[in-house]
Amino acid sequence: MRWLWSIGGFLLLAIGLVAALVPVVPTSPFLVLAAACFMRASPRLESWLVEHPLLGGPIRDWRAGRGVRWRLKMAFVLMTAGGMAFALWGLSDGPLWARLSVILGGSLSAWFFLSLPTRPRE
Repeated sequence: MRWLWSIGGFLLLAIGLVAALVPVVPTSPFLVLAAACFMRASPRLESWLVEHPLLGGPIRDWRAGRGVRWRLKMAFVLMTAGGMAFALWGLSDGPLWARLSVILGGSLSAWFFLSLPTRPRE
């Protein structure tokens, strides 16, 4: 069973790394879920991910109950709005259902991300 958790952790980590390059997809949830999988699979892998200088910050913040940084929330909302505008521009002649799907999907993802606890300033 541990190998299934390892595969899930690596898959979520890979998605999180790709998400870091895609403006509309948040990275932190995938990293937190990858750490949860690694916690069940291998303490060594979990420790590596949590202590990683670039990837571990959001995981440590989430586990400490500090939430998501305000700047990260605003960056996500701005990137989501930009991605939605680009998609709507590309779908200007597309069907109404496709344009409404872009608006609904982008709005729901922004709402969800904004509803996460905000990390207080230090």
